[in-house]
Order: sequence, then C-alpha cells, then structure tokens
Amino acid sequence: MLKLIKKYDPLVVAILLLSFVLGSIPFGFLLMKIHAKTDVRTIGSGNIGATNVMRSGHASLAVITLLCDSMKGYLSVLLAPNDMAVYCGVLSILGHVFSPWLKGKGGKGIATALGVYCAFSWKVGVLCLLTWVIFFKVFKKSSTGGLLSMAFAPLWAFLFLEESMYISAMVGIFWLCVWTHRDNLRRLIQKKELDVS
Repeated sequence: MLKLIKKYDPLVVAILLLSFVLGSIPFGFLLMKIHAKTDVRTIGSGNIGATNVMRSGHASLAVITLLCDSMKGYLSVLLAPNDMAVYCGVLSILGHVFSPWLKGKGGKGIATALGVYCAFSWKVGVLCLLTWVIFFKVFKKSSTGGLLSMAFAPLWAFLFLEESMYISAMVGIFWLCVWTHRDNLRRLIQKKELDVS
C-alpha cells in the first residue's frame, strides 16, 4: 500500500479514505433511528447489523440494512482502480467495524465483506452467501453461519481467483470477524447465543 501512496499520492489517499468513509456509514443505526425511532444498539445483541435489526421486528428494515451494508463494500471495490481493489475492500470493512460516526463501534463486518467478495468475484461471493445460508440452516445461529462463511472464503478465493493477495486479505478479514464476534463465540460456548428472532 505504501508503494501505491508514493506512486499516486493525493489521489490514492483520497480513494482509500473514500472507501473507509463509505464503509463507515451505519445504515442499520440510521434506518432504525429514522423509521423506527429506536436506537438498535439497545436491542438484542446491541449490534447495528441486519440480524439485530431483524430482532427488533422490522424485517423490511433488516433486508434494507443487509443490502446497504453489502453494497457499500461492493461499491468500494467497484470504484477502485484494479491495483487498489483489495485495499479499498479491506478499508470499507474496517470502516464498517470501526465507524467514526459511532465512536469507533460499528458492525461485525460479515455483510460488508460479502459485498466486497462479490466485487472480487461473483462466484466467490455467491459461494460465501451459500455457505452462510447452509450453516445458518444447520445451526440456527446467524453468527455461526457468518463466521463459517468467512472461514471458507479463502478456499473459494483459491479456487476462483489467481492473485494470492485476495486469499491473504480474506484470511485477515476472517480473523477480524472472529474478533468482532468474540462475544458471540463466548455465548456459543455457554449455549446462550441469540437466534435471529
């Protein structure tokens, strides 16, 4: 990344910053505040993502949150030059997780990562989504499905993407998601993890 910044300077910095800012928009929080007059952080797990919005009883807002969180990751990659796609994708996820608009406390990164992966390769994105759906159906836990979809992502990237940089980025994103789901993992071990509903 440092080589890119030296090569293009302010343009590269602007693009990278835009990716972070785009990723940082807390759609779940905003949608619940505007349409439900509620702070989603006071509900369920306290997260701003689609799963917790669903727990509020607003299914339509949950779907919109999922789409918006995925789209900001997708657009971050789509709008980036080819040699910056991975960096922009990762920064959009970091923006989502560490949203400055919420004092550095954002979402858990799964939906935004799925959007990023779809932009990397539609095959990888679809396989990650299918992985999430399958494990969610098996375990009935959104967190389990999300984490396992991130765990399998490097394998799908190995099969369909030639650049090793994508695989390395996905491994890093998986561990970031493990960290963001640390409370979920603790509850899973204690058999106290919340369902979607």
